[in-house]
Amino acid sequence: MRRRGWLLFNQFIQVILLVIAAVLISPAGPTATLVGGKQDWAVLMLFAAMSGQQVAMARQSSCAELPTAPMTSTFVDFVADHYLFSSWSDPKAAPRNRRVYYVVAMIGGSFIGAALHKYTASWPVVVLTLLLKMVAWLVIAFAKPD
Repeated sequence: MRRRGWLLFNQFIQVILLVIAAVLISPAGPTATLVGGKQDWAVLMLFAAMSGQQVAMARQSSCAELPTAPMTSTFVDFVADHYLFSSWSDPKAAPRNRRVYYVVAMIGGSFIGAALHKYTASWPVVVLTLLLKMVAWLVIAFAKPD
């Protein structure tokens, strides 16, 4: 329960930071914090703080095979996995399966975010990220305990 409390708190703070960022870069927000504005660095600081919290949260989740910063180590670990060619249902291949999910989610999310940004603006990307963070918070809150 202690770990779940930490994860929920950490995720909650990330949601708050995303809400602030969404307000600052929304069309109704201050012009100084919009992309290219004189104080757009404030939004970048919010994203940096959230990113650092995400790394800390991932480290505390006991899922060492999924680093949150570089994908390179995930690719190396994936290729070097002793169970690389094992069946999907093999219990010993669970870390490999998580790496596959991670890579697919990262690449898929990158394309979705890029398309949203290209055809809309930064604000919808942040709002979508905010919604996904809130869903993750609910998953953590209602997941079965270890």
